[in-house]
Amino acid sequence: PGNMGQYQESGRDQGHTTLGMALYGAIAKMTLNQGDDIFAYNNYELLATSEYIAKYNSMEDVPYVTYDNCDNVNQTEIAAGARGIYRNGWALIANQYENRLGIAAPWTRKMADSIFPEYRGGADELAWGGLTETLEPFTLGGAPRNLTSTIINGEISLSWWGATGSESYQLKRAESVAGPYSVVATRGAEELLTYTDLDVQNGKQYFYQVTALSPVGESKPSNTVTVTAGHDLRYRLTFDDLKESATDGVFGKALVLDGVDDYYTIDNPDLLSGLGDFTLAGWVKADTDRAWQRLIDIGADDQRFMTLIPFNGDKQACFIIAKVGTFGTYYVPKATQLCGGHSVAGKWMHLAVTLSGTTAVLYLNGEEVAREDATKFIPDQLGRLDQIWVGRSQYGVDPLLAGQVDDIRLYSGALSADEIKALHLAGTL
Repeated sequence: PGNMGQYQESGRDQGHTTLGMALYGAIAKMTLNQGDDIFAYNNYELLATSEYIAKYNSMEDVPYVTYDNCDNVNQTEIAAGARGIYRNGWALIANQYENRLGIAAPWTRKMADSIFPEYRGGADELAWGGLTETLEPFTLGGAPRNLTSTIINGEISLSWWGATGSESYQLKRAESVAGPYSVVATRGAEELLTYTDLDVQNGKQYFYQVTALSPVGESKPSNTVTVTAGHDLRYRLTFDDLKESATDGVFGKALVLDGVDDYYTIDNPDLLSGLGDFTLAGWVKADTDRAWQRLIDIGADDQRFMTLIPFNGDKQACFIIAKVGTFGTYYVPKATQLCGGHSVAGKWMHLAVTLSGTTAVLYLNGEEVAREDATKFIPDQLGRLDQIWVGRSQYGVDPLLAGQVDDIRLYSGALSADEIKALHLAGTL
């Protein structure tokens, strides 16, 4: 929340953490000069990390989540070693975001100003950034950008990026996209730019904007985000319009896959964007019980994905969500893997998984079969995903699905156990 991006080395020590900042800033500028803008990647992820590092090394508190590093060391708290270390590199990042793009970076700027002009050389990073990177200030009055919303623990959480030179922000809400909008929260320039809206009704749709206040007045509004409180059907795939590779299904037509070279592609790379609490469900009738066939696999590669699997090696249904893979010489336990129940080939099965806060629950044919109360991250954190497949895995060694698939649904928000049971019963009547 508030675009605070915990860094991989934050639980190790601040010497290595700030070195990371200095190096990724230089690398990002190299790539920008070659036409690839990783400064903007994944909602300005490098700025989120820079603000986090800068705030902590300015002797302010930041949130921290336990991290298991590549040597399987469990880092349970943020490291204080070398906190406040002098490190060149802040000027490059501050000027890129504040002066070139007009995005507020208050903690990064505070660090850059505190060590201007970055005179110390001979360490692991370039010196004199205050002289080589300083740009003319961005014009005041710009609007905040990238207002985002996620539903976590059933609550609407909103975050945004500030505008250079702004002194405060007003988050506004309406019940129609045309307004009128009324202020529900204000934030100062150095506060976390986030707000959790608790004053909402389940099933009701809300519209949000944020404006910035600066010495030149109130800015234009940011982008508008639309949120339905509770849960909302975000995507549904029925296959009823298929003219080929179709047969009678649970509802209308079903997709038929041969297990040799058939699979179905969903072209929607932002399918999981902004998704916190969620429900993913679908029907599958596999011809065989071959392990690791996929009902659906939503991912970018074999590192970042989430998937529903009708059979693992023990003939159980599984759900996996992974951000740093699940296999390899150095196992990084960033995956949640839930498996349970007893799957049967040749019969229609209803698979569903819900996430509410950190609690994930897997259902088979309307019944809970597995649960985890410490899921490490939400789907939104996987980023853009351009390999969304029905019947195919991100792992090339896994078999393609032989069988039938029907009625895949993705909800924003976690359905209750009774609602999952009702979904299953609707397909068996």
